Amino acid sequence: MAEDATASAGKVRRLRQIARTLYVSWLLPLRVRSEDRGVRLVFSHPAAGPTVIELCAEHTRHTDVWDACVRLRELASAETEK
Repeated sequence: MAEDATASAGKVRRLRQIARTLYVSWLLPLRVRSEDRGVRLVFSHPAAGPTVIELCAEHTRHTDVWDACVRLRELASAETEK
């Protein structure tokens, strides 16, 4: 049981690290705002609205975080180009 909790905490930490890295490199320059709400990361942009990423070790995959950041980057950059 303790190993499962440690593994889950490690996965959530890694998901948060991936989201943070993508936020700093892709989304921050597009004026996307970030808010950490415990197990949820909320990214918001006036054109794209809020995007919530649930950081659940059991259900969230690395690709879910990546896909959400890619989609938000595309929406935010399309608005910036206008």
